[in-house]
Amino acid sequence: MSSYSKYAVGVMILLPDNRIVVIEEPSKPPPTLPKFPIGQSTKEEENLLRMGYPEGEVLRIVGVREAEEETGISMRKAKYHGLVHRETRRLPQPHDWVLKEYHLPFIPAGPTKGQDGQRVSFLTAREILSNPRFHKDHLQAARKRLEEIAGLR
Repeated sequence: MSSYSKYAVGVMILLPDNRIVVIEEPSKPPPTLPKFPIGQSTKEEENLLRMGYPEGEVLRIVGVREAEEETGISMRKAKYHGLVHRETRRLPQPHDWVLKEYHLPFIPAGPTKGQDGQRVSFLTAREILSNPRFHKDHLQAARKRLEEIAGLR
């Protein structure tokens, strides 16, 4: 059986002031790029599908778990806003890459940090769009939505 996950779920978290939560992972090998929180589904989460849970609910569980782990921000009050991007990738193993948008009704207090030391920052859509270091796959997947948020569309 493969060690690869069926899903990679990214989360674009929009704050009330229209800034977006972004992470960097200094514990990973360079170059560390700013990006949205993202993670893979676990075997337990994938087993929920076999038990009859709707795929959308499983993706929500994965996304919320990853967002909380990587940002230290509680997603309990976050509202799901919509699917930003979805694609099937073939390498390194077939999996679905999904980017979902959530809105938080509050601005987190003080600097937050992920479980593995991820640096968390809040950037405007324009700052993300103009950042040449921003993770290219995340930028490509979110460009249209970021342009909408920035008032460029």
